[in-house]
Amino acid sequence: MEYSEEAAAEVQFETGSQLSIGLDELFAYGTETGNPHNRKGVAGLSIRHPAAILRQGVILVDTPGIGSVHAHNTQVAYDHLRHADAAIFVLSIDSPASLAEVEFLKAAREQVGRIFFVLNKADLLTPEELQQSAQFVRGVLTEAGGSQDLRLFPLSARFHDRGYTDLVAALEHFLVQERGEFLLARAQAVARLGVGSGRNAINLERAALSLSSADSAHRVALLDERLTEIGRRRLEVEENLAGDLKRLVALVVDPSLGRFRQAGSERMAEIVEVELASRAPDRAHRLERALARTARELVGVWLTELEGELDAGLTEVALRHSQRTNQLISAALRLVS
Repeated sequence: MEYSEEAAAEVQFETGSQLSIGLDELFAYGTETGNPHNRKGVAGLSIRHPAAILRQGVILVDTPGIGSVHAHNTQVAYDHLRHADAAIFVLSIDSPASLAEVEFLKAAREQVGRIFFVLNKADLLTPEELQQSAQFVRGVLTEAGGSQDLRLFPLSARFHDRGYTDLVAALEHFLVQERGEFLLARAQAVARLGVGSGRNAINLERAALSLSSADSAHRVALLDERLTEIGRRRLEVEENLAGDLKRLVALVVDPSLGRFRQAGSERMAEIVEVELASRAPDRAHRLERALARTARELVGVWLTELEGELDAGLTEVALRHSQRTNQLISAALRLVS
């Protein structure tokens, strides 16, 4: 689901064809009742909507359930992790967390910057029962590797209750104040991952050689030298990444922030002028709401544009740090090929 001035939907079929539909037709293609056992061969659904939160550049992806009898569904959910800046992990009061969901959560924590935990169907319990259920779920999530202070949002998807409002507020806070920090953190993780995965590959090859004939001893020693060199390279990555990212911020973020401030000030001045010229008795309240709404939209749009500008720079930083490591890894693996 992504932003559009007009609400619309599209069905992607397994055959590769597409079909434009209305939002009122989604039930017929995207639910088990409307499309039992996926007899219509639906591969995916795309929705465009003028929701305010989507205007900030947000793209929502509703993945298939984890632990489904269809193994492909679980794999699709795992595949989306690497593209996500944040995840909304939805649990239900009648089925708090399966083993498959706990394993998925562990994988999500390694790849996703922020996870929002939702406990759905809260309207089916009394306040006391909901408190007990939330406490139990929080314990399960903590044992699965979560922090002690993780935030859980009990809510009802059927009603826009307090939990729903709190979740939306938390998402907006993430989009406005935290998304840039996670973008830089993920760049660091990408560079570290390249070094770590290569080191693991060589360790596996070394173990295989150690179990083979004695004439492999020389190659084992050479591999040990390569592992030591890769270890030094990993330390260099840790030390140099911070400096590279600071330089990237100075080259991209600071000028972009200056342009944003100028454009934002002009837009805010226009709103103030229009509202103050109004003769409405509640113009002060209207002005306050208009400024707050516009500020959220402006910041969201700016962050989306900034991500695009940073993408090339972050990719270059990650590639530069991984090139030398990849050369070392390739040389090491050639020893056992």
